[in-house]
Amino acid sequence: MVETMFLMRVQLPDVPGSLGRLATAIGAGGGDIEAFEIVDKRVDGTAVDDVLLDTVPGAMPDSIVSACNALDGVEVLWIGRYLAGGNLFMDLEVVEALTADPETALDRLVDLL
Repeated sequence: MVETMFLMRVQLPDVPGSLGRLATAIGAGGGDIEAFEIVDKRVDGTAVDDVLLDTVPGAMPDSIVSACNALDGVEVLWIGRYLAGGNLFMDLEVVEALTADPETALDRLVDLL
């Protein structure tokens, strides 16, 4: 039984093994990965990924964030509740479109609202 679903954005080194270490840290913090999306691969050798995850009963999101941030080169940029039943892939498409052109992202978002 899951308690709460979260969407977490994380920056990590774009090297073999990084995702495995991240997944292990999420599990150690009480999270269970439901979906994963690559948001950006940067020229500095890092990647930005979104992770949709559930928590086990009693797990707190700060435990997951702390476990991830303890990894070398990993930084959780944000984490927030994600309503179950929502369409993650449509949401991620919007996020990708907005992050693809950050200079116009705010204007596009205001227009959509």
